[in-house]
Amino acid sequence: MSDFIKHMRKYTQELFWYIYNDKEINEMIDKIKADSSNLDVFWYNKDTKVLTIEFKNGTAYEYSNVSPKVFEGLKTAESQGRYFHKNIRGVFLHKKLKKEGN
Repeated sequence: MSDFIKHMRKYTQELFWYIYNDKEINEMIDKIKADSSNLDVFWYNKDTKVLTIEFKNGTAYEYSNVSPKVFEGLKTAESQGRYFHKNIRGVFLHKKLKKEGN
């Protein structure tokens, strides 16, 4: 991997973590409270097709190339945890997000 790609990857991650931890920006995000014993909140960016899920244990993951259909399925699932395990976890590329102080 070239140094430029490594630098851009690191810069992109740092920028996302800054946005993720910015209180004002977070207040503008339309987070959906999950009805689950495992999932806490989640939100979707339809322009980038990125689904972000925060879990009750405090961890958060960003899932790439998630279709609007999968997002709608998660929102309306009878069991959001079961839907996540069957249709999202292990299906989409993901990365763990860091919160401030971690």
